[in-house]
Amino acid sequence: AMKEDIDVVRAAVRQLAWRAVSPGTGSINVSEILVQTLTALDAMEIHYRDLVAENEMHRTRSMKRDVAAEYNVVHDRAQLASLGDKA
Repeated sequence: AMKEDIDVVRAAVRQLAWRAVSPGTGSINVSEILVQTLTALDAMEIHYRDLVAENEMHRTRSMKRDVAAEYNVVHDRAQLASLGDKA
C-alpha cells in the first residue's frame, strides 16, 4: 500500500510541475509544488493513521471474540461437569 501511495505523490508532483510552468517564461512556481506536495502528504498520513486505527479495532474485536469463545467452552465444560456430579 505504501508503494502505491508513493507513486500517487510522485504522479501528483509531476502533474503540479507541468502545471506550474508559466507559459512563455518556462519558470516553475516551486513554492506551489511544495505546498501541494505537503498537502498530499498530510492527507496520506491521515489516511494511514485511519487504516492503523481501523486495523487495531478489528484486531481488538477478534481478540474479544476469541476470549468469548474460550469462555463459552470453559463454561460449557463446567456445566457438563456439574451435570455429571448431579447424576
